[in-house]
Amino acid sequence: MIPEELHSTQVDIAAEMALARSTRASGADDNKMRQLGASRARELGFLDVYTLTKAMGEMLVSQVACEVSLLVLVCVLASSRQS
Repeated sequence: MIPEELHSTQVDIAAEMALARSTRASGADDNKMRQLGASRARELGFLDVYTLTKAMGEMLVSQVACEVSLLVLVCVLASSRQS
């Protein structure tokens, strides 16, 4: 999870979902939706859409974490190429 001292932004997930739904319903194409995600991430203080959605997921998990035991494994693929 994002340590509190590094990132204290609380995202209103319901409001962000409503914004995405209304934007899509108004006829926005995939490119417009990508632009919206990127701009919302920046406005909320995140580096990109990935870190925004990761934080949103962590917020949702933290709401139920006191009720269930939870282990999150993140697979990381590292590769290198020699020239």
